[in-house]
Amino acid sequence: MKHRADIDYVRAIAVTGVVGFHASMISAGSLFAAGLNGVDIFFVISGFLIYGQLAAEHKKTGALDLQGFYLRRARRILPAVFLTVGLVLLIGWFYLLPEDYVTTATASIATVGFLANVFYASELLNYFATSAQNVPLLHTWSLGVEEQFYLVAPLVFYLVFRVFSTATQRVCLMMLLCTASFYSFYGSSLKYSTL
Repeated sequence: MKHRADIDYVRAIAVTGVVGFHASMISAGSLFAAGLNGVDIFFVISGFLIYGQLAAEHKKTGALDLQGFYLRRARRILPAVFLTVGLVLLIGWFYLLPEDYVTTATASIATVGFLANVFYASELLNYFATSAQNVPLLHTWSLGVEEQFYLVAPLVFYLVFRVFSTATQRVCLMMLLCTASFYSFYGSSLKYSTL
């Protein structure tokens, strides 16, 4: 799949929104109140790009190289994850209280295992609470979600390409999966909005 400059522009808008959201620590009337939606935009872009890459590979070769896909993801993401976690642990050693350091060390294991979202959900940590400002790896929850998607989506696409032979069948199935995903997201949004 060739480079898409238009996607870079959408990413830039999403980044601006997310950074603005966090920088202003939002009041309801803030310019960046909806900036956190940039995370959702990144998730949609990831899904679009992954499907496009895998579809192009399948069209060209008639197969999917899942091992190659996972290796490319690992080479792109793991160095930054290890660097971030290493720096947080090093700096935290000097600046965090012992109990906070233990929590951060546990969170770092979850982060490296791409399970930060599961870890923080199990801790029932409110992302917007004042106490969350003292959790240095809290932002890695979104990386956990994205990596879990990277793990599962290619397998789903592989099955789709194996079982459904026509493009129409594939599109119908993907629309069904997107609809199910939307309802899952909507249901979880309602759940957390009432907490």
